[in-house]
Amino acid sequence: MVMGIGKDALTQKSQTFDLDSSAIIYAATQKKEWNRTFRVAATLKQKVEPKVLAKAIADLQPRFPTLYVQLETGFFDYKVRTVHDTAILTKESAYPCRPVLVGRGEKPMFRVTYFENRIAIEIFHLVTDGTGVMCLLKSILARYLELQGFQVDKTDGVLSMSDVPSEHETEDSFKKLKCENTIKVSRNEAPAYKYFPQDKDNYFKLTHGYFSVVELKTLTKAKSVTVTEYLVALYAWAFYNNMLPEKSEKPIKISVPTDLRRLFASTTLRNFSLFTNVSIYPQKKDYTFDEFLQLAKQQMNEGFKKETLLSAACKNLTDANMAVFRYMQLSLKKAILKIGYALLGDKLITSSMSSLGIVTVPKGMGEHVDHFDMISGGTLKNFINCGILSFNGVMNVNFSSRCEATDIQRIFFTYLSERGVNIEVQSNVEQKAVNSTTMRHCGNCKVEFKDNHLHCPLCGRQGLASAKQPVCATAPYPEY
Repeated sequence: MVMGIGKDALTQKSQTFDLDSSAIIYAATQKKEWNRTFRVAATLKQKVEPKVLAKAIADLQPRFPTLYVQLETGFFDYKVRTVHDTAILTKESAYPCRPVLVGRGEKPMFRVTYFENRIAIEIFHLVTDGTGVMCLLKSILARYLELQGFQVDKTDGVLSMSDVPSEHETEDSFKKLKCENTIKVSRNEAPAYKYFPQDKDNYFKLTHGYFSVVELKTLTKAKSVTVTEYLVALYAWAFYNNMLPEKSEKPIKISVPTDLRRLFASTTLRNFSLFTNVSIYPQKKDYTFDEFLQLAKQQMNEGFKKETLLSAACKNLTDANMAVFRYMQLSLKKAILKIGYALLGDKLITSSMSSLGIVTVPKGMGEHVDHFDMISGGTLKNFINCGILSFNGVMNVNFSSRCEATDIQRIFFTYLSERGVNIEVQSNVEQKAVNSTTMRHCGNCKVEFKDNHLHCPLCGRQGLASAKQPVCATAPYPEY
């Protein structure tokens, strides 16, 4: 059942916007059965009230004109227009990150779902990036709480309903970059090592890992690296150990997006992020993790420099602004972009690790929220991706996969648990759709999991009863 306010809203006036400078690739490569949809979610401390949530979603529509949008196709270009049918709330019943409806209808290119005490937004990446949709989620949460009589401050990314959307929020910040005297950037990159387990049709597996930020920082401080550098290196290390003893001449490449807003003083709610690739060639079979750490640290330090990111962004702008491309018929642009994506897209990376960093909430919200999730959607060629964030001292690492295999996830989490980090894992498959606080311990993987799971989400063993307390109040998933 879809809930919301849609019938009378369709007569409202719409605004039209050009796509932001990074969005056209998502439009050109999307298909009916796939588009680059990702999820952010909040797990509350109480069950969701769907009627109240549906009204909150409708109330926020005027405040986010560039997010409540649908795609339009012209002769030369794509555009997006605001839409007003906000009947988009459903009870979660299917695998996460299914494609959203694009190019037709009056609903926006995102959906909102609820299940037990979890609220999730799944949005087409064409519309915005992780920072933009997290702002929307927190603003919807604030309105949801206000409708129940609670007071929530308008800080920490929560926007006030009474404010008029500013030009800074709706701008394409890429076009504001100053591209004079930037370094020339080459697009020549070696194809990446590919992880090819047996995939499964109509399947999307999540593996969450929850653990203490303090415990993780004990490890990162000892190695003089950041949390992100450590986790990226560990992700590459998991692929490296999984490929042995086979030898691959292709590099393991982890694509790491970064938010450009802080570096370039932007408050846009549209896409404004860029990525760097951490590449490690598996030239020998006796690499140490410390060597992986140093390689990741060096490459991320260089890749995330302001001048490096500016040069890469300006290269993209220069290519998109060539007269021969700007005035080309859209059907030809799409064909060129699809070829370019095939050559320079998923082929060049093994996987991605997207981070929303430390999530903060305003006064009045924290007592109602247990934790947040960030789920990277599936891509056409890569079988597994990862999203990370932290909230209230808890790190949340989420693997999303199109296959049943859990070898990468197991190597990743077991490495941490063997070094003193207490890990709680959760899956959306082979579990019962009931809340649980009773824990079990897997001695094989050295992790904890709630007993609504049929077995350990990492190795399939039953595990033993555990006296440990849950790291957080997880919400179950539907039984698909």
